[in-house]
Amino acid sequence: MSWDSTESSRLRASVVGEWEPALRGPTLLGLRPPSLETRDRLILRGDGTADWGVPVHPSAPFPMTWQLSDNWVLTIATPVPPMPEYDQPDWFRDKEDFRVLEASTYTLALTRGDLFTVFRRVRVEEYLRELVTGARTGT
Repeated sequence: MSWDSTESSRLRASVVGEWEPALRGPTLLGLRPPSLETRDRLILRGDGTADWGVPVHPSAPFPMTWQLSDNWVLTIATPVPPMPEYDQPDWFRDKEDFRVLEASTYTLALTRGDLFTVFRRVRVEEYLRELVTGARTGT
């Protein structure tokens, strides 16, 4: 196994999870908290399926999916229904590519064109545990 494939496996494992946008902007120095309208969570599952605020038509023949290339490009493919009026008679996948700048335990940073987004990992189990512990101690 080469260093590149080992590193790719590590990166792929580190992007799996549920992510909430924390910062967004046109440059790294211009990052700000996102507006409420653009706070869609990104969910990347280990089986290659994804969810990201775009409702997928219930009759879609395939789910929203994601892939990560060896050169750290995350591709998210969303099913799009047929549009015969645009000479598109069948379902197809609308693919968006994002460059992964960082993927760690708590952070996922992506860029696409002139938009940078930093996500924080959502850890529901830890949050509930802290909430219960805080309720018991009265904090």
